[in-house]
Amino acid sequence: EKVFGILGENFTFPVKADNKIDEVIWTKDKDKVAEWEAQSEPTYFNSLRSRSLLNKESGNLTIFKLENSDSGTYELE
Repeated sequence: EKVFGILGENFTFPVKADNKIDEVIWTKDKDKVAEWEAQSEPTYFNSLRSRSLLNKESGNLTIFKLENSDSGTYELE
């Protein structure tokens, strides 16, 4: 599903999960950008290191202050 955000604004990827989440990996164009496993804090990679937040309960990934370089194909594993 294609989603779009506005440059400079915040964007949250919607996640539809029925089960309790205990591990999350978000990738952008096959490169890992966020990872979380139960009992630990999320780890962020690349340009999202200081501009993103992973919700441990829903699995949602929020990117703050969108930049042109944020465009790509994001996947939740």
